[in-house]
Amino acid sequence: INDDFISAAADCEHLCPQFHPSLQSGSDAVLRRMRRRYYVHRFLEKLDRMRDRLDNPAFTTDIIVGFPGETDAEFRQTVGTCRAASFMKMHIFPFSAREGTPAADFTNQVPSQVKKARCAELATVERELATNYYRSLVGKKLEVLAEQHSTDREGWIRGTDRRYVPVEFPGSVDDLGRFVTVTGSDETRNCLTAHK
Repeated sequence: INDDFISAAADCEHLCPQFHPSLQSGSDAVLRRMRRRYYVHRFLEKLDRMRDRLDNPAFTTDIIVGFPGETDAEFRQTVGTCRAASFMKMHIFPFSAREGTPAADFTNQVPSQVKKARCAELATVERELATNYYRSLVGKKLEVLAEQHSTDREGWIRGTDRRYVPVEFPGSVDDLGRFVTVTGSDETRNCLTAHK
């Protein structure tokens, strides 16, 4: 992600403003052990620059929890970085040793129960951040691809907007398979609700 990319994205009329920069860890020390070639502050700066140029872009990411040697303090750094990045969605994976990789032979493997607890904590943070992002779309016009009937609300349709946000709105079978313009009305734990 550089200035040329950001300018091209900002100038693209038909772009869906959702991006998936893969963070992996929010700790510089863990990133070094992973042999990643970037630093947390630069990662966050790039997200800020994109937010300056684009209309409320959504950011999703991948996080590996429990990379060998990850301390409680390093995990806390990851949580803090995820909050600073304000991700809309995070794919959270516990580290699993892959045969033939250097990390598989590291001696300071994180116990599975610690990885499980950290994944659960980060999942809670992810739900909070998603809800915050959904809230930022309340009152905004959204273009939603209507995909299916809501599983728990009769007379409601579920779809995905241009920012990869799950949206539910009152609708009918006639809406399915179409782009529907709605206005965000309320955030919930699992989606944004809207009305036509």
